[in-house]
Amino acid sequence: MTRIERPSQLLRDLSDPPPFTTVVVYRQRNEGLVRRLLSGASGNSALWLLGERSEQTTLPVVGAGDGTRFENINRALRLGPPLAPDWWLVIADDDVTFERGDLNASVALAALAELDISQPSHATRSHLNWDVCRHRPRSNARLTRFVDQGPVIILSPRARKRLVPLPEELGMGWGVEAVWATYADLRIGVLDAVTIVHESPVTRGGYDIDAEWAQAMTLLHLHGKNDWSELQKELARWRVGEPRPQWVGNGDRDE
Repeated sequence: MTRIERPSQLLRDLSDPPPFTTVVVYRQRNEGLVRRLLSGASGNSALWLLGERSEQTTLPVVGAGDGTRFENINRALRLGPPLAPDWWLVIADDDVTFERGDLNASVALAALAELDISQPSHATRSHLNWDVCRHRPRSNARLTRFVDQGPVIILSPRARKRLVPLPEELGMGWGVEAVWATYADLRIGVLDAVTIVHESPVTRGGYDIDAEWAQAMTLLHLHGKNDWSELQKELARWRVGEPRPQWVGNGDRDE
């Protein structure tokens, strides 16, 4: 296998991802960012517009209206193009851009690293909630038991089978990470060879942050953890220069 010396070399090799669909729930003011995010993506998309359609709506949405994040993601999936069993799923917010790589490279890297629940790492200037999701230099990917449920999540076909449709009773989804971590057969990790910028900090507009955080802590405690740091430990790292992750090919991938 070719020795990969630089992240840029790896990115050049990630031009042929497995088939995937991207779901985005977006606000009209961020339509330009969504268009940029999807530009060049080889897969198809299912877009849900928050609020009502207007003459400014130019993206091909599958539906529009209010609702919580998980409700609208599920609606977009139901109304969007059918997903074959072997298709991957990308769930993205409407205020994210790529600093290095793109959607194609991210899905291809997740498949190469055999990660079932993953996300691109955050660049330096990105707004993020957890340091474990921050980019690590000279790393292609890291194995953890935690990734944030936004702004970009990549689910393998085996993860889709277990996790979709998303639990709508969780509203905006805070704390679902604790539920995901209970699936011992699903590999979770951060993709360092690709980096994103979450352009907007979390604000109080549109939903109750205090209630969401209380929900997250309840779910964490319900699943036997006292602090999020218990899930955010790095278990292994695929370093630049190594031909493949150490966790690949260890025989635990039966369905």
